Amino acid sequence: MTASAAVTVGIDGVYYALDVEQNCATVVKHPLRYAGDVVIPEQVEYDNVTYDVKAIAAEAFSGCSSLVSVSIGNGVTSMGNRAFAYSSVVSVTIGDGMEAISQFAFYLCTSLTNVTIGNGVLSIGTSAFHGCTSLSYVIIGSSVASIGESAFYDCSSLTDVYCLAESIPSTEDTSFDSRYTNLTLHVYGVAYNTYFNTVPWSNFSGISSIHDGEVVKCAKPVINCAGGKLSFSSDTEGVEFKSFIEIDGSGAHSGAQITNPKSYTVSVFAVKKGCYRSETATKTFMFPDPILFGDLNDDGEVNVRDHVKLSDIILQRK
Repeated sequence: MTASAAVTVGIDGVYYALDVEQNCATVVKHPLRYAGDVVIPEQVEYDNVTYDVKAIAAEAFSGCSSLVSVSIGNGVTSMGNRAFAYSSVVSVTIGDGMEAISQFAFYLCTSLTNVTIGNGVLSIGTSAFHGCTSLSYVIIGSSVASIGESAFYDCSSLTDVYCLAESIPSTEDTSFDSRYTNLTLHVYGVAYNTYFNTVPWSNFSGISSIHDGEVVKCAKPVINCAGGKLSFSSDTEGVEFKSFIEIDGSGAHSGAQITNPKSYTVSVFAVKKGCYRSETATKTFMFPDPILFGDLNDDGEVNVRDHVKLSDIILQRK
């Protein structure tokens, strides 16, 4: 990409370097910092031209302290070193088009709790998840052939590794920190014996067989509001909900107060050990919101029945 051919633009909160000659796009750093839930699509449109989103630049999300989740579309094939390092990201879904997870990609992402590695990924780079101390489980896609040195080093909360590759990936001595006593390996039944008899996989504290259909995607949550309260539900049992709030379309704030807010958007996704992360559900409310503050009969709506309820309250007080 030549300097003359590149144009940097912001589209739906994500910034891209557009290659106007090749009609492709690379995700680059935000002028401020990325925050909240970020979705990287397969394509973007700018000035009536469609661009294929192919890459994430080195350090594009590095140090973003208000980043919550990232979903990478299937069209993205590469990411630069330290693409997400030192960020506050909690959950990551890497699409099937990604070919490799770069070195130090999620280095010291201490808030990262779960990651799904797409079925197109061939390699996991050196120290890719080094120091992700909150990471509790990881789903490794079916095409991964190699896992680099210290890839999961110092992941002190890691308990479950779901490896969907039937051909055993090559590893280094420190790929999983050489501490396997607290790790349970989950593999497809047809590959169970191979993993069971191959070091270092045989060093895991336990190996469990999974079958087709067991690794499923969590159902998209529903955001409910009644009686001045928000609640979340999902058709998938046993999920945990990860939620966050953006004020007036911005997820990052500094200072002790927000002046004259107009709206806030609630976003939530569901996670469950051994399942793919759900899609993110969002709902925008005005501030103060009539649904939350005017729904007197707790039916989730503000209508004439609430006026009747209000009249009853006033008459009873008299």
